[in-house]
Amino acid sequence: MALKLGAKKNARDLTIKDFHTSPIWVETEDDGFGVVRPVITKNPDVSAELLNVGRSPSVLCTVREVPKLLTQGWCDIKGRYLARPKFWQGGKWVEVNELKGARLPLTLVAVPKVEGESDVEYYLLTRHDVFAARIGGRLFRATGPGKFKELKLSRDMVPQEVKQKPEPKKFAKKPPKKQAPVRLAGAKLGPLVPGDKITLKDRIKHPVWVSTYEEDEADEDALRAVISKDPNASADVIRKFLVPMLTFQVQGTGIHGFGSYDRKTDTLDDLQFWTGKRWEHAAKLRVKFPITLEPLCRILGKRDVQFILKKSGNREAVRVAR
Repeated sequence: MALKLGAKKNARDLTIKDFHTSPIWVETEDDGFGVVRPVITKNPDVSAELLNVGRSPSVLCTVREVPKLLTQGWCDIKGRYLARPKFWQGGKWVEVNELKGARLPLTLVAVPKVEGESDVEYYLLTRHDVFAARIGGRLFRATGPGKFKELKLSRDMVPQEVKQKPEPKKFAKKPPKKQAPVRLAGAKLGPLVPGDKITLKDRIKHPVWVSTYEEDEADEDALRAVISKDPNASADVIRKFLVPMLTFQVQGTGIHGFGSYDRKTDTLDDLQFWTGKRWEHAAKLRVKFPITLEPLCRILGKRDVQFILKKSGNREAVRVAR
């Protein structure tokens, strides 16, 4: 049966009511980033057929340990994980760090089928996890133990670091060829720099940085600058590196900072601010909130983009609608 997609909607405007109507929402090439459509079918399934017409499917899940709690995230079939799960609580979507009244680990159960299988389970182990994984699936952590390492979830529910097995000497006649460097439209990648060695001056000079942990054998927190005459967190950058780190200035001040840009929700999160001696969270700033963050680069080609951080305790800054 041919798949049918419904009317398009901005991803950040989706509510739990939308997911009750359709448990799968996808992007299409024609609509562009951040715009999604519901998958209309009697038997919703995140299948290969679906991925031929859409990408980055957002899937509704229940939470086994908290029956009244619902969540959604990007479903990756190949990697066997659910990326950046968000929970519907208090009339809005919240990330795991903001979730109240639930103890981790949590079992997220997909409402639609996944590759024809019902009740597929994803396990969100800690508040450090960006991915909830199936058994054998990929885990990713931006903070805490195992940060930026390539991990997978073992059968005994323990994260294991994925290590490449060395080729036996009798077969290793020639050294393996190095992987071709990632190419970007209108830009290039700079050298690897350990995260704690990137200075404020570096971040202002090159306001877009990406993690290449999948391409490089390097320190777990090493980053590369996206070098361009006209810095841009482009569709190409986002497609290849998912969550670029962007440098911004706090409007009306000399304060700079950086955060991870989430194209799906059009927000900046994991915010850090330079206080003169070190990088700190917003709670350390001596400013009056709300504050306006102005990225030093274009975002998807648009200039003068702004984000609002309403309170010092908020984890993410929301884009200003224009």
